[in-house]
Amino acid sequence: MIKNIFCSFFCLAGLTAVAQQPMSADYDHYHELYSKENAVFLQKEQNNVISYDNNELKITRDENEEILLLGNNVNMYSERTVDYSGFDELLSLDAKTQIPVKNSYKTLAASNIVTQKSTDDYVFYDDSWEKKVFFSGLQKGAKIDLNYKMNIKNPRLLTPFYFAGFDPSVESVCTYTCPNSLHLEYKLFNIDDKSVEFTRQQKGSNTVYTWRMKNVRKYDVESQAPNPRYYFPHLIVYVADYTIKDKTTHMLSSVDDLYHWYYDFIHNINTDKPSPALTHIVDSLTAHENTEVEKVKSIYYWVQDHIKYVAFEDGLQGFIPRQGDTVCERRYGDCKDMASIITRMMHYAKINCYLTWVGTDDIPYTYEEVPVPLNNNHMIATYIENGNYHFLDGTGQYLAYGRPSSFIQGKEVLIALDSLNYKVVLVPEVPAAMNTISDSAVIDVGGDEVKGTGIETIAGYARQRFKYSYADTKADDVHKLLEGYTSKGNNKYKLDTAWIVNNNDPDAPVSINYSFNIPSYMNKSNNEIFINLNLSKEFYNDVIDTSIIKLDTKRDYKYSVVETYTLPYPAGYSLEHKPSDYSYTNDKFSFTAHYDAEGNKLVLHKEIIINSRFMKATDYSAWNDMVHQLGKLYSEVAILKKN
Repeated sequence: MIKNIFCSFFCLAGLTAVAQQPMSADYDHYHELYSKENAVFLQKEQNNVISYDNNELKITRDENEEILLLGNNVNMYSERTVDYSGFDELLSLDAKTQIPVKNSYKTLAASNIVTQKSTDDYVFYDDSWEKKVFFSGLQKGAKIDLNYKMNIKNPRLLTPFYFAGFDPSVESVCTYTCPNSLHLEYKLFNIDDKSVEFTRQQKGSNTVYTWRMKNVRKYDVESQAPNPRYYFPHLIVYVADYTIKDKTTHMLSSVDDLYHWYYDFIHNINTDKPSPALTHIVDSLTAHENTEVEKVKSIYYWVQDHIKYVAFEDGLQGFIPRQGDTVCERRYGDCKDMASIITRMMHYAKINCYLTWVGTDDIPYTYEEVPVPLNNNHMIATYIENGNYHFLDGTGQYLAYGRPSSFIQGKEVLIALDSLNYKVVLVPEVPAAMNTISDSAVIDVGGDEVKGTGIETIAGYARQRFKYSYADTKADDVHKLLEGYTSKGNNKYKLDTAWIVNNNDPDAPVSINYSFNIPSYMNKSNNEIFINLNLSKEFYNDVIDTSIIKLDTKRDYKYSVVETYTLPYPAGYSLEHKPSDYSYTNDKFSFTAHYDAEGNKLVLHKEIIINSRFMKATDYSAWNDMVHQLGKLYSEVAILKKN
């Protein structure tokens, strides 16, 4: 996956105060306004200057921040990080602490600044660096000043400006100063236009664009929430075109411009005759396949199994795939490389398959909103069959043919057909019914403890998740893994035997056949047996506390859980009490539970459907209603009585 070099660091931006007030007035004023906060940005500002240099664009950016420490947790502000790379050169950096002394401030320069490579768990190598700035002398009432200047080397890679951060801001300001003949476009996200003061002022040969937001509240992150881009107020600015000496250069005025810039990175990819090694592999994979789809599957699964995903990001090389033959020889590559080898092998097999740019669902923008590289951080291949689009992600190990990676569902893709033509296509979301975990078990209550046998079938993205877990599990720990997957009843559940079916068939659901026992789960008393057939209690007490959880919830995929639990009556027993049925219906989540008394057995049929990947905070009340109904279901007990 292409590293998201376009995401700006939320907390780094600001402006040093013009005049230093006495500590008592300064601190007391803001402490009264923000009494519950640890700190406040007195002002945060980003100033961008675009100029012409030998008919090219030169862009410098000044980032400044001033933070007033209000609370006792001052050490949490002792470290700040400034990121830079081959795309944005760090020209200067100044950092200091202003320590209150009587009616003034003493300045203490930050002397401990560490330069190091940026670390990212999924990137093997990139050209990103960071300066870690350590501030000293921090105390209540002190101010932190951080100012630095960047050279933005590629004008298409402007990063967003975030008005908000993890602390409130008295004022957040972003400015762009550019020649009058430069056409600048912008779009605000997660903010009402009326909340931002926008001015556009011509000053001689330049135009100054200013966006100003006052009294910005702090924003938090929550583990269940989507990426902060979905709710942090921010601004995206991009250069549409510019004119020098009557010559207009188009940059990002439309998706056409974006595509033609992208295409320059791939126009020389896989144009030579394929290597003998690659052709031999393709021939061996497709020789005995009768249909085109079967050939596509064989190639796709071979790439998944034989090409190791290793991320490389080094300047513009982060945009350029390596030749398919090279990837085949090395047996590793990043997302672009995997897309390259898939299309290379498909083309040799005379199958229509195309390099494709896409953004993960951490990115909420569309091409119509902003036709900029910010939209994309991933590359896949697209196979087109009779007008149907099949999205092939070589990085998605254990991902079945016919479904996209879960993290690009609902996203637009940009398909490179040729030097002039492309397609923008929306990736569909996979229905819940295709990601089903189905569990069927028959239990025996004739002895002293509950025993049973069952089959659990895992399909779709749930299967992929199981396969990842299984692959990461040592042989001695597989039984424990399967015990966790089949667990039911209570915490005394014991898995006796288990074996896996279809574990190596990528097109089939995985099945776990198992036997088990559950000590202390049923109650026998006075010729009666009390048993709760809700062996699995999904979302039990999973109430969302809206006093704590404020943001929306994002899930990786839609899914359903289907359970059938059968209770044959022991010899000499009959059903005395059948539990009540329950259900709850909502467009985004629902469940049904129905008991059937069939001859000499009682069967519970239950299905829970999570039918939306995004749940709004306004849905939490309905969710809690469903959890309440599930709680009633889970409290029901069946009673068998001896005849």
